[in-house]
Amino acid sequence: MDKSLALQQAALAIVSELSLEAVLKKIADSARDLAQARYAAIGVAKEDRRGLSQFVVSGVTDAQIAAIGDWPRGLGLLGLLLQDPRPIRVRNIHEHPASIGFPPEHPEMRSFLGVPIISKGRILGNFYLAEKIGTEEFSKEDEDLIVALAAFAAVAIDNARLYTGTATQLHRQIEDMERAALRSQFLVDLSALLPTGPIADELPFTEVLSGLTTLLGDANAAYLVAPDGTTSKKIIVHRDPARAAAAENLIASSWNTIRDQVWEKGSSVFISDVNAISPRFVSLEAREMREHKFSAAMALPIRSTAQVYGVFLSLASQPLTFTREDLLFGLLVAQRLATAVENANLLRDLKDALRTRDEFISIAAHELKSPTAVLVGYADLVMKSAQAVPEQLRPILETIKKQSTRLAHLADELLDVSRIRAGRLELSRERMNLSSFVAEVVQHFSTQLSPEERVRMKLQVVANNLRGEWDPVRLEQVLVNLLSNAFKYSPEGGDVIVATDKIDQYARVSVKDYGIGIPKDQQQRIFEPFFRSPTAVQAKTAGAGLGLYLSKEIIERHGGKMWFESEEGKGSAFYFTLPLT
Repeated sequence: MDKSLALQQAALAIVSELSLEAVLKKIADSARDLAQARYAAIGVAKEDRRGLSQFVVSGVTDAQIAAIGDWPRGLGLLGLLLQDPRPIRVRNIHEHPASIGFPPEHPEMRSFLGVPIISKGRILGNFYLAEKIGTEEFSKEDEDLIVALAAFAAVAIDNARLYTGTATQLHRQIEDMERAALRSQFLVDLSALLPTGPIADELPFTEVLSGLTTLLGDANAAYLVAPDGTTSKKIIVHRDPARAAAAENLIASSWNTIRDQVWEKGSSVFISDVNAISPRFVSLEAREMREHKFSAAMALPIRSTAQVYGVFLSLASQPLTFTREDLLFGLLVAQRLATAVENANLLRDLKDALRTRDEFISIAAHELKSPTAVLVGYADLVMKSAQAVPEQLRPILETIKKQSTRLAHLADELLDVSRIRAGRLELSRERMNLSSFVAEVVQHFSTQLSPEERVRMKLQVVANNLRGEWDPVRLEQVLVNLLSNAFKYSPEGGDVIVATDKIDQYARVSVKDYGIGIPKDQQQRIFEPFFRSPTAVQAKTAGAGLGLYLSKEIIERHGGKMWFESEEGKGSAFYFTLPLT
């Protein structure tokens, strides 16, 4: 078909359309057909010509669109056409000095033709065509055709804007609101995301900075600074990975200024538009910013109430600029980063303190074991030599043995705590009948009670054949602890009832007393290690507050569960379950 006729038909098609979206799509399709290009796009300029408000493509598949992600914002070579409205025709787009590269999944493009769309002296947008079919570059004839089409396109766009002006204005307002909502949601997600890492090295800075490339600058970075001023960690993310080095070079060339102003003095560096500010007022290297094609920048302290931990930086590619709203958003991001680093440091210090405490407990428990064993052994040996011990010394030896045994028991509990925290508490399982086992433990425990206490002990066996593979030594430790507590905390008397029964596929054991009970405000801490209820302290009952903690850990390592019911002044009932096999 004659190209002049094709141009007339394309012009008629686009000027007859009133919907702006439909106009733009027809314009892009027409330009691609006329210039025989593989790809075509039309970018609609913002009012201030500092970027694109719309971007409509032709020749790009849905899969390619999804892979590209966010559309261009009118930077680099595309932005050059907005500032200097003259046609651009190049053989290889990558060799043009204004090119800032493509996102990773962008289709390969080399030959390029850009033509402005102008109406009454105003730039409405631009044609962007790439990959001339059948030859390596677009011709002067292609350029003239698209320039002619641009005149018709300007009329069509003006008509469509008159028709859809109100809708467009509303769309912009909604877009601004959506952007504000996205930023607000980002800050909420950031608060939840960052404190999860136990140390700063594990905080997901890269993920956070990547998310900011669509909400702030194209390049974002976080530099953590050690107390001596050296950089302990740096993360730099750019929308175009090939441009990350440019961002790093700019920061490196300006680092002395950034460190002095932001880290040492805690102030902010903000450059809204490097081209609109006198070079002597630009805190960063203005020449380097222009050389690396960055038009705006901010460097903000990652600062908590305690100290400055580093610097958060955001760099915008030309001709994008930063606004006051962008600065406020950046300050909020930097604040969240500071909170995360501070929380991570606190967690690390706490972890170190807990490790030191556990090491001390382990060493102290081991050191206690030998001397207490010697004391108990010598006390037994001397007491068995009846003739060698005067009667008046026997109570003293009994006290030595009793307190030494108690100390040995404490050492065993401390060792168990150390093993649990180190993940080394092992179970020696064997096949056993729980009902028979509980009866044996109760019988043996009864021999240590006074005749009056022995009468109070009751055993109820609801289910008799409760079999499974459990550690008898550890289960005896649990039962003895629960029985000891039951008698210890029911000094006024009352039965202590031990019961075994079956609940679904679990065996259940309970120990119930009618003693002093546990106050409600203390119940949530009852299984904490080293916790002793003030009620127990007032009752002058002995113990280190480890028995219930260890018992619960032992039961849970068997695959069971432990809990209790209690009412102050009326007693307590402790339960645990074990899986039947």
